Amino acid sequence: MRKEWWTSAVLVTASANKLNKAHVRYLEARLIAHAKTIGHTPLDNLTAPVLPILSEADIAKMEAFLENLLIVLPAVRVDMFIQRARSHRPTAPATLGRTTADPQITGAGGTRFVLESRKHGLRASAVLTDGEFVVEAGSMGRLEWTGLDHHTYASLYAELRRSGVLTEQGAHCVFTQDYAFRSPRAAAAVVNGRASNGQIDWRTAGGGLTYKDWEARQIAAPEGTA
Repeated sequence: MRKEWWTSAVLVTASANKLNKAHVRYLEARLIAHAKTIGHTPLDNLTAPVLPILSEADIAKMEAFLENLLIVLPAVRVDMFIQRARSHRPTAPATLGRTTADPQITGAGGTRFVLESRKHGLRASAVLTDGEFVVEAGSMGRLEWTGLDHHTYASLYAELRRSGVLTEQGAHCVFTQDYAFRSPRAAAAVVNGRASNGQIDWRTAGGGLTYKDWEARQIAAPEGTA
């Protein structure tokens, strides 16, 4: 099967061909609805299928299948179903008013970092928690992407503008919600509007350590003292 708008395809199968047409329609409807809710990727196909009628037992099986599918897809670089936006934490706005002399370096569940650009009047805060680098709502970013158009993070910046995670506010953009990045480098690139060294640009809110130095200390510290 060929479609003009396809650039790649992922085939999903089940052992012993246990998926019938109704099962496939159910999974299709659930995946489309999930993708629209997340808003990670624009959908050219405007189809909004209705869930077919299945027995409770079949629905339970399909939901279990879907749960496993959403775990497997990121492993093959299909990340359109990953929810990276995070619910807003009440403490986020207050972090933007802190200075680098503030000893409070731990946020809600993790270590807090800040990125400042005096040249462009930017200040952003992030929390490293549960292995995610979460830039907090209220953080500032560049109004436009000024780096190379073909850079990996140029498309990420454009996606966040399109989805409303980054919205224009005066001479800069503002994060409207907490957003989990894959790395400090990706977060720094979006904030600065160009390729950036997140290992250096992000610093601890209290001690002013670069992320690189902070990470080295965590590795070198005896277990239980980091």
